[in-house]
Amino acid sequence: MRYRDILICIPSRAELSSETSAALAGNLGNIAYEIRNVRGKPVIEARNELALAALAVNAEFTLWLDDDAFFEPGTIERLIASLRQHDEIDILGTYSCDRRPFCSPSSYVARDGALYAIVEKGMPTTVQVQQYAPRFTIGEIVEIDVCAFHCVLMRTSLLERTGALSFSLAPKSGVSEDFNFCMRAKRAGARIATDTGATVAHVDIETGSAFIPYRRPGNIVENRFVVRPDPRSSLEIAAEWRDKDIRARRRYGASLDRLFMVAAERLALREK
Repeated sequence: MRYRDILICIPSRAELSSETSAALAGNLGNIAYEIRNVRGKPVIEARNELALAALAVNAEFTLWLDDDAFFEPGTIERLIASLRQHDEIDILGTYSCDRRPFCSPSSYVARDGALYAIVEKGMPTTVQVQQYAPRFTIGEIVEIDVCAFHCVLMRTSLLERTGALSFSLAPKSGVSEDFNFCMRAKRAGARIATDTGATVAHVDIETGSAFIPYRRPGNIVENRFVVRPDPRSSLEIAAEWRDKDIRARRRYGASLDRLFMVAAERLALREK
C-alpha cells in the first residue's frame, strides 16, 4: 500500500479522546496513513476544510473519524478491503450508533420523506419499520441512503463530484452536515453502504462509557469493547437514558446547534 493511500480526517472540539488516540496509535496495522485534525471550529467548517485537504493530498481513500470513535484492530483494514472489492460503492459506513445504549445503527434508508434505521434480523420492530428498513445479519454489507460520519471510509474522488464545500448546509436545513453530504453524494450518483461487520464504538469523553448498536453500555478495556457489569435489567438501564439530551453540553456550530435543539424539544414533547 502506498503512502497516503488513506488520509484520516478528524474534526474535533479539542483533544481527541484517549480511546480514539489509542486506536490511531495501535489499531491501524500496516496501513500507511496521514492524519489531518481540525480543532475548535464548527463541525461544518472543519469538515469542509478537511475535504479540501483530502483533495489536495489526493489520497485514494478518506477516512472520516470523530474524536470520540474507537475501532478495534482489523476494522479499517476490513473497510479498505471491502471498498477495493466493491467498485460500485463510494461511501462505506461502519456499525456504530449514537452515545446511548440499545441504540439502532446510525445508518438509514429514505422512504416517503422519512429515514428508517437498518435493523438486525431478529430484532423486534414496528410494522412500519419492518416494511421499509433493510434487515441484515452481522457481517453483511447493506446499501443505505445516509449515515452518520462517526467512522466512514470513502473514495476521495467522490469529493470532486460533490463539489467544493460539500458539507455546507442550506438555510433552515432539517438534517445534519453528514446526512446532507450523503444526500448530495447520492444526487451525484454515489452509492452508499454500511459494513455491519465493522463495529466502531462511540465514547462519552467525560465518563469513558462506550456504546455500540443494541448493546448495554460498555467501556474500552484492553483494546476491546466490553459490556460493563450492571445488575439492573435492560429496561431499567434504558429508563435512565430515556430523557437524556446527549448533545446538551456540546457545541457543533450555530446551525447544527439549532437543529439539535429543535430535535430535542420535539422529542421531549413526544415523551409527554
